[in-house]
Amino acid sequence: MRILSLFIALFIASSLFANAFKLVKTPIIEVDKKGAWVKNSPYVPIGSSGVVIKKFDSKHSTIIAGAVVEKKEKDKMRIKFIMFDMLEQSALPPLRVMPQKGDMVILNYLYNRAFVIAPNEDTYLSVLSDFPEISWIHPDILAAFLSKEYNPAPKKEDFQKVCKQNTSMLLFFAIDKKGYFVDCNSFKIIKEENFTVKEANATLPFYSRIGKIESGLFNFSDSIKNYDSYYKKLLGIKK
Repeated sequence: MRILSLFIALFIASSLFANAFKLVKTPIIEVDKKGAWVKNSPYVPIGSSGVVIKKFDSKHSTIIAGAVVEKKEKDKMRIKFIMFDMLEQSALPPLRVMPQKGDMVILNYLYNRAFVIAPNEDTYLSVLSDFPEISWIHPDILAAFLSKEYNPAPKKEDFQKVCKQNTSMLLFFAIDKKGYFVDCNSFKIIKEENFTVKEANATLPFYSRIGKIESGLFNFSDSIKNYDSYYKKLLGIKK
């Protein structure tokens, strides 16, 4: 009976999480030079990002811009347009088409894949266990990028670059007694979870199997002295 209860609890938690980041498709209802308005959705938090799809005919459509949710007003959400360069091809000219009323916006885009930023292996494994519905990308990939760049203290731009390289738009930071889901494009916290970090010394800059990341001769980035303090500052967490 206890096992059945545990299974039901895990199923409910998984369903609630899946709904929290449900892929939402909605047409543009108003548009101007800086952004647009779309229908509000309880599944889309402020800071969520996505793409704008232009349909040319019954067989042809393409992504023409990125989008980030800026605010909500009653039954509408305000989105700003951003450049979408994830599928950029240097051999092809950029597609200069402005979004228009009726174009489709897809939000919570690529939230099914994410990176874990955790202080140690036990915490990393706990994240994977707690959120099995996400395809987790191993932090070794992020650490290898930083090692190649001789950068032991990752900044917002580093996370954003690796997200795009690995077709993901979601990060999970395990900090202190919380877990923070962060959108790669906006770098805003879009969901906060109660999450207990496993007691152990922190691996800096985060858990990976790469080992120590050396700093370059001309790299003057600040080194990370305290895992929690560094990532709280990076994410703008004041508590």
